[in-house]
Amino acid sequence: MQQKIIDLTQLLNGKITVYPDTVAPTFEVSNTVAKDGFTEMQMSMASHTGTHIDAPCHVVQDARSLDQFSVDRFVGKAIVIPCRGRNEISMEYLQTFEEKIAKVDFILFYTGWQEKWGTSGYFDDCPIPTGAAAQWLTKFNLKGIGLMLSHWIR
Repeated sequence: MQQKIIDLTQLLNGKITVYPDTVAPTFEVSNTVAKDGFTEMQMSMASHTGTHIDAPCHVVQDARSLDQFSVDRFVGKAIVIPCRGRNEISMEYLQTFEEKIAKVDFILFYTGWQEKWGTSGYFDDCPIPTGAAAQWLTKFNLKGIGLMLSHWIR
């Protein structure tokens, strides 16, 4: 079976949507071939800009940071579960995908939230797994779950 690799990365630029009260990224040419013999850019941004992975240490004191995981932890087979129009992602709903979930490393919840990109509504009440659903998912050998809030899927 042929595998398809999908890059979920948002394009970074100075106008990318950032969380309220987060400083927007800046990109500035610091060196040029004409002046310095090489081109280089100075970049500054918060760690939660664009596509990112929340490390356990983001919300748990003294937990691991991303550099403490092997790179293979971030690659694998995934299932996309459609969640557009849902207020929450319940355990009962996820159980309908149980056979497929058991065969993958990642679950990506497709919320349709990309339609709110660039608006203040982007940060309002995106559907997420309920506590019971999250607890139920721990029985699988998943590497991670993600919320697809980006433009890449149509």
